[in-house]
Amino acid sequence: MQLLSSNQLKQVRLGRRELEVNAAMVIGRYLLATQREHIRRLIVNMIDKFFVLSETHPDRTEAFLAESTNFAMWSHCFTRPCTGGLGEVRRRVVSDRLPSYTWLHVCSDVIRLFGELSEKRWVPANDEHWHVMAKKDSLRPEPVFAKPETSRVGWGHRHRLNRTPAEQTRIGAPFMGIPRERVALRGVERFKFGGDSVIATLDWTYGLPEEGADVSGTTTDSIAAMRWASGGQVNPVAQLIAIASMVPQGHHTIAECAWPLTRHGYMDYHIGFYDTLAPAGGYTGLAKTLKILDNDARNIHVLVCRAMGKSDWRTWEQRGGRIIAPVKELVLHFDSPDEIAFYRRLANVRSAYGFCVGGRPTLDSVANLIRTRAPGIQGQQIIDRMFSKYHTA
Repeated sequence: MQLLSSNQLKQVRLGRRELEVNAAMVIGRYLLATQREHIRRLIVNMIDKFFVLSETHPDRTEAFLAESTNFAMWSHCFTRPCTGGLGEVRRRVVSDRLPSYTWLHVCSDVIRLFGELSEKRWVPANDEHWHVMAKKDSLRPEPVFAKPETSRVGWGHRHRLNRTPAEQTRIGAPFMGIPRERVALRGVERFKFGGDSVIATLDWTYGLPEEGADVSGTTTDSIAAMRWASGGQVNPVAQLIAIASMVPQGHHTIAECAWPLTRHGYMDYHIGFYDTLAPAGGYTGLAKTLKILDNDARNIHVLVCRAMGKSDWRTWEQRGGRIIAPVKELVLHFDSPDEIAFYRRLANVRSAYGFCVGGRPTLDSVANLIRTRAPGIQGQQIIDRMFSKYHTA
């Protein structure tokens, strides 16, 4: 176990951003190679259901499309946001008249479009075509998906804010290019975390890129839309289209997408162990390919916590045991094979999220996490190493 400096941690986060884009594109290429026909049928089914709806609500559906200008699929398909334009999108999805990964992005945009459409109050919730999508909010329970500013109870875990124009910086690599005339800002350029965000704490604690788009509501839209369009017969791996499309474009991080996918049983993601992005059962080829990234030099496993430095201890003693001095950031690098194997037990995104609900952890709370997850000799050895590194820092 090693201690890393703040500058080293910054490099860890940047390396992790690159690695996550790579992992997401591995998933995307796998979907294109094995799930293209399945995804095509679902997307065509969604668009056809829209055309059925437009027959009974022509003015409203046309107005909805006219407002949906922030989708790159219109540019990719050389059309405009209208019913005829959506027909052109359908033709290009069917005919493969798009570069492969662009085809995947267009399919993802169709899913997002239907997620937004299902929120319109005029869409008939009792209609056989729409009742499943109308219930998609059941996939977004409070407080995980509640926004503090709009929650019924005045608090929630999903807290993101718009960056001011001065804070917006366009980012190129490692993200894929996007048509800026349609999508002016990526999620990582547009948003920043608010103070109540649990994902922000998770990113800080596990050395992830602190991007700011928070837990992905679009991923739950995708889950609902794929279930809806397939009649409940969606291939589990096809649900990974949310990661394959949004992460390379810089709209969400893997953790922001993998958390809802894990909650709803499509994977059991462990942070930094990319083979766990593959659903269980029959997807060993994808898991093996992703596992190669586990040995990438950029895949550095850290836990970041708050701990008082030596000068702070003296201040603490002089003030009668009350912590007055600022705390310092402690970056614990789990680098030996036995430590990495142990770290995996602490990195399940479900339990990691729960651990981070209480705010940025202290060294003591990390020790308590280890005692809970791994009681016994090995856990105590890891705790001893942590405190040894701390006391020699």
